[in-house]
Amino acid sequence: MDYGRQLLQSVPAALRQAAHDPFAARALVYKLLMHGDAKHRQQQRRLLQQIAHPAVVREMQKLEPLVRSLPTSARLPLLDLCVPALKALVPQQYQVFKRNLIKLLRSDGKVELWEWALYRVLMHALEGTPDRQRLSPKSGAEKDAARFILAALAHAGNPDYLPAKRAFETGLKAMQLGIIPLPAATDITLPRLDKALAIAATIKPLQKPGLLKAMAATMAHDGVVEAEEIELLRAVADSLDCPMPPLMVEAPGQIAATSRGEPVVTS
Repeated sequence: MDYGRQLLQSVPAALRQAAHDPFAARALVYKLLMHGDAKHRQQQRRLLQQIAHPAVVREMQKLEPLVRSLPTSARLPLLDLCVPALKALVPQQYQVFKRNLIKLLRSDGKVELWEWALYRVLMHALEGTPDRQRLSPKSGAEKDAARFILAALAHAGNPDYLPAKRAFETGLKAMQLGIIPLPAATDITLPRLDKALAIAATIKPLQKPGLLKAMAATMAHDGVVEAEEIELLRAVADSLDCPMPPLMVEAPGQIAATSRGEPVVTS
């Protein structure tokens, strides 16, 4: 609880206040999901000027300096703060907002894992759990889905193959799954990840923590956990209906949220 309060305090007061306004909340979400590359950001700004409400665009321009200085680990808390204001949108406003968000994510021709994770967390908070009654996975599909999710997480935290392979195998062992070759990073497409997540959600409730623990082991295999990995873990946990608190450090070697390039855990 103390760590949660610290995370909230890391969000500037002006942004916390803006998150409670329906116009500013939409602007904040757009900003949080904008690309890190300056050229792509400029392209996304032009897109939003064409498709978003003018008042939202003005709010986005006003809040941009504050969002730019926001610690990466504070993105999820700020996203959570925006949810009540976004739920207050009338159906037509919400549909336009969601459609704009999807266009924003696809504007550069691909969707990064961290963008997908933030989008999934937001959609779960706003729309809840989809109806999965019609989903009847084949025998062994749940294990395959778990392996795929672990592979996605391994690649998300390790751009090089060998560290990703070690992270992947750590997660497989934690879940007592047989060791298989690590799927290539190019195989981790978002439609496949969505499908794997939908199948994993059918796992029996008491078995779901095992997948989350395996994901945590994958993340922490090298003693360093980055904010993007935390966001991906949170997205999966929410989609499995297993809400989780923010991760923190209590002793060396444990998990912690950190901005990319700023390790706070060492083994």
